[in-house]
Amino acid sequence: MKYGGSTFFHLRGTNETERFDHYGTVVGDSEVVVAWSFNPEWVTREEADAFIEQVMPTFKFGG
Repeated sequence: MKYGGSTFFHLRGTNETERFDHYGTVVGDSEVVVAWSFNPEWVTREEADAFIEQVMPTFKFGG
């Protein structure tokens, strides 16, 4: 998948305390990681996905 013009990897998981998604890429000489964490008692996987899908396409590299 691509965000901000770069190809990202995506790791996803759930345990007793969190529902998480980690996205990462390399830009020039820098490693970039975007980490999401949600409380599974408060947010379903579908709600987490909807929020992530709404925000990640707006990602832009700065600096």
